[in-house]
Amino acid sequence: MPHLVVKDIDRDKLQSCSLLQWSAVDARKRYYLLHVGDFLVEIKKRDNDYLIRADKSTRCANAQKIKGVLSQLSKELQLEVIEQNISLKKEKKESKFLKPISYFEDFALKEKELNIEVGFGSGRHLLYQAKKHPSQLFVGLEIHTPSVEQVLRQIEIQGLKNILVVNYDARLFLEFLPSNSCRNIFVHFPIPWEKKPHRRVISKRFVDESMRVLQKGGVLNLRTDSKNYFRYSFEIFFAQKVCECKITKNREIEISSKYEDRWKKQNKNIYDLYLTSLEESAAKNMDYDFTFAVKPKLQYEFQSIKFENYFVHFENLFTIDAKRYLLKVSFGSFDKPENRYIFIDDGSVSYLFSAPTKTHINYLAHKKIEEML
Repeated sequence: MPHLVVKDIDRDKLQSCSLLQWSAVDARKRYYLLHVGDFLVEIKKRDNDYLIRADKSTRCANAQKIKGVLSQLSKELQLEVIEQNISLKKEKKESKFLKPISYFEDFALKEKELNIEVGFGSGRHLLYQAKKHPSQLFVGLEIHTPSVEQVLRQIEIQGLKNILVVNYDARLFLEFLPSNSCRNIFVHFPIPWEKKPHRRVISKRFVDESMRVLQKGGVLNLRTDSKNYFRYSFEIFFAQKVCECKITKNREIEISSKYEDRWKKQNKNIYDLYLTSLEESAAKNMDYDFTFAVKPKLQYEFQSIKFENYFVHFENLFTIDAKRYLLKVSFGSFDKPENRYIFIDDGSVSYLFSAPTKTHINYLAHKKIEEML
């Protein structure tokens, strides 16, 4: 991450910086936040120096933009730099096939049939299916950044137009899709997580969302070399109120992943589970309101409050001036928590920069935050 380590900060110069819209400080006066446009810069006082970098909760994806802001701060404040990594380089062009999760908040599929692959790894299966079915849309989900970059390069090299790549947790992604919108969901060789089963992709919640998203006749396909994962998943699949479940063993498919090639060389069994949706699902309401209708108090207990499926944690309170404050809060799903700042301005309350991601869990957490405020 781009950062500066400096000897000292002149606070009088800081307030006159041309980039600054406002600054905020915590109660201990060791943690500052600078509003410098569409993200915050944090300054942390350490034992013998100050660390300056983009705030993790609000930082933009453009590293060159962050470096430019830090470079300008350094010049205007005449900082004595001890360490830095903000040398400006030619900006790397972002692929048009890589989409942020916000792209899917109001997603509406107009023509192409939709298919999803969860954890595409090297991308062999995803790329093959997209090439074979050019009239269909394929969305690949992967949290491993090198795999994402590799597949994005292959999309360009192979001239494919019908793949979107999302660097996001698949267990939450399905919540954004309309009901009855998907033809296939592929989950091939997920990490078994033998010692941490709660981290598995397949869960009751994931399967329930898959059945909602799949069109009538659509299929959720798990392919795995783990007998334990196969048995675990079968119980969840077959627990569906209405279902059609198919099982195959060591079935050859048109394209195999590098993992499958490895398992076959070791003479391991490969298991397939197919769960077919037999009925249409009701439309899902995504019209969540993340505005606040409260006049907040300004004294809080900074602790985590856990509920069945979500949590809320008030982390820190920052003072801007006599009437304006920032409340740092994390909340939502245990799998993919949100980190936000709540801006309090003379009694009015709003999320800084953007509202939380539109999920039901986040909405429940938001209502709890409103109650706590």
